[in-house]
Amino acid sequence: MDFFEELKNSILEASDTIGKKSERLIEIQKLKMKKSSLDSERKRDYLQLGKLSYQKMKSGEALDSQSQELYDKLNKNKEASDEIERQLTILKGVIVCPNCKAEVGSHSDFCPQCGAKIEKPVKPEVVDDDNSEDDFVEEECTIVDDEGKKEATSSESSEDSSQDV
Repeated sequence: MDFFEELKNSILEASDTIGKKSERLIEIQKLKMKKSSLDSERKRDYLQLGKLSYQKMKSGEALDSQSQELYDKLNKNKEASDEIERQLTILKGVIVCPNCKAEVGSHSDFCPQCGAKIEKPVKPEVVDDDNSEDDFVEEECTIVDDEGKKEATSSESSEDSSQDV
């Protein structure tokens, strides 16, 4: 009976792993499609801006608000496309080479395409505020012996004991 139970558990674990990987691949494909759509729209806008600018420049006119709107739209589209690209690299677990823009495995120190040194992103350190030494406040207290005599404060006694050594 144990054999069949272990087999069942193995099959369930394998199907769960496959399901998670499939979800990740689907997410990657969705982002790629959205990025491709944004890139195509940007190319159309570039062409339209170029035609408008060329016609205006040819006729000696200054650029107008319509050209400025296209320029602003191009910039927003580029920012959105760059953010999707960043999300894709995170999902894929890769780093983009700053020199040739090739995707490089996160374990690589150099780009296999161009040989450029790959700077690994630095993960920010998480500081535990509950145990931070900066929050420690030393309180002065008076130590009283068994007979009721006052002795040095705790900070003084620690200084005195260090001098005795």
